[in-house]
Amino acid sequence: MDGLRDIAQHSGIPLRVTGFGAALALHFGNDSELRDYRDSLSDDRETLGRFLMAALSEGLHMLPDGRMYVSAAHTERDIAETLVAASHALEAACHAKETLDEIVHSS
Repeated sequence: MDGLRDIAQHSGIPLRVTGFGAALALHFGNDSELRDYRDSLSDDRETLGRFLMAALSEGLHMLPDGRMYVSAAHTERDIAETLVAASHALEAACHAKETLDEIVHSS
C-alpha cells in the first residue's frame, strides 16, 4: 500500500489507498479519512475508470471497483513491476483527464 501511496503523492494525484491484510482498494479524489463505505461514495469514479483501463494496458488486472490483492506467490520483483505499471497507469489516467478538460473548455 505504501508504494502506491508514495507514487500518487509524488505525482500530486489525490488517491487514498485502503485495505487490510492482502486486500487493497483505490479511492481517487478522496483525501479525507474513510471510516466506512459511505465515505467512499464520493470517490472519483471517472478517474478510477481511466486508471483501470490504463492499468490493463500495462498488464495489471484489477477488479472494476479498484480492488487488488497481494499473495505469498508474489515476489518482490512482481511487486516492483506492479508499482512501475501502476505509476505509468496513473500518469496515463491523469493525462487523459487533462486532455478531456482541454477539449471541453476549448469548445
